[in-house]
Amino acid sequence: MASHSKVQYYAPRQIIFRGQQSDIDNLIDQLQTTYHVTLKAVRSLDLSVLPPHTAGEVLVLYEISGALAAEEVLVHVLGLGTSVVPSLNYFIGRPPIPTAGDPWGVEGSPWGVEGSPDTDSLPAAQNDFLTQWALGPQGIQLCDDNGSRTASRVGTGVCVGIFDTSPFPEGDVAIDWAPAIPQCSPLTLHVEHPETFYQMPPLLGAPDISGHGLFVAGLVYAVAPASRIHLIRVLDEFGQGDAFTLAAAVLEFTVRMIAARANNQVDGAVVNLSLGIPLDAPMVSNGYDLEDCVSEIARRIARSDILVAAAAGNDSWALPISQIKSAQLPARDDLIIGVQASNIGGARACFSNRGDIAAPGCGLLSLAIKDPSDNPCGYAYWAGTSFATPLVSGLAALMLEHDNWDLGAVVNNMHQAATASSDATLPEGIATIPDGL
Repeated sequence: MASHSKVQYYAPRQIIFRGQQSDIDNLIDQLQTTYHVTLKAVRSLDLSVLPPHTAGEVLVLYEISGALAAEEVLVHVLGLGTSVVPSLNYFIGRPPIPTAGDPWGVEGSPWGVEGSPDTDSLPAAQNDFLTQWALGPQGIQLCDDNGSRTASRVGTGVCVGIFDTSPFPEGDVAIDWAPAIPQCSPLTLHVEHPETFYQMPPLLGAPDISGHGLFVAGLVYAVAPASRIHLIRVLDEFGQGDAFTLAAAVLEFTVRMIAARANNQVDGAVVNLSLGIPLDAPMVSNGYDLEDCVSEIARRIARSDILVAAAAGNDSWALPISQIKSAQLPARDDLIIGVQASNIGGARACFSNRGDIAAPGCGLLSLAIKDPSDNPCGYAYWAGTSFATPLVSGLAALMLEHDNWDLGAVVNNMHQAATASSDATLPEGIATIPDGL
């Protein structure tokens, strides 16, 4: 872990423990006695509400005081052979050190808006949004050659949780510049600001991308306009956040969805994670594979019949095929649908990492923050696996409508309906709408 000492990929004075609280308490006593380190509990999450429903299992975030930093506490715990599983509070979202010339640079970056439509007419921008290539025959095939929607399903009864940035205050926010879609209510985002457990330092010189989550929400709306879209802020205006904040927010959303399903209030739910842990984050220490709490929670959510779609990441800019990178976490996990990006030619987008299935991720048009002087229409173009992911989430919402949360069938149908690609780096093809929807 020493090679990462100049770049911070995790909260330096926080540690996360998973296990029985009594075992965690014993471990903390041992650490205090042996290493003179004091750990103060910040927040405890009850994991027994999720599979495998182990009574008394918790996930607890601790603040560290004393001579040892987080990675040193981690190493000591791993060496003790305890049943308690430690993890670092990894940073999520925007990588801490963009490299000049790669897709994270300011120009051409999946974190930088590519521009707004060449029109000041809101109806024209709305029409371009609904008829863009990504929704048509070259994309997910939601629309025909004329831009007319071919699917009868609209995501009724399905909730989509988008864990991302948000430019809005908490509460219901009417997006009155979103286009009206027949037989669907106007778009209202249900914005939530959960508790944050680590204050990220500002990224000096980085652009404000608080509209990232709005852009993602717009693409979900384009595919599943009757779904209930929750925009849950877990990233700051620079696209930065921490793993425990995300894990706590996703767990709370999942508990609500499970209860709503039990009361016949929803037909299904989708978790959209257009974010991840940077690939350079240290995931091995002294020969031990390290756990991250986001992937652990996401796996349990998937076992609760809630589909989790996550962005594969944009770290493979112009790399040869043999060097294309694997998906970031949690998209890399077997129970998560890791979404890579495709282009209008049906090939892998040049920046995209590998994933489980592809969706359009280049030159996408969606909702943006309205600016009377710069963007009066409130639309913009953007690129990245972040924006391929909500297209898959939207397709999942269509499939979950009235289908009793059969998650296995949804995943199988999505893979069976995918359009094959001649690009060997898209082995599972490009997601398209299944027949009959």
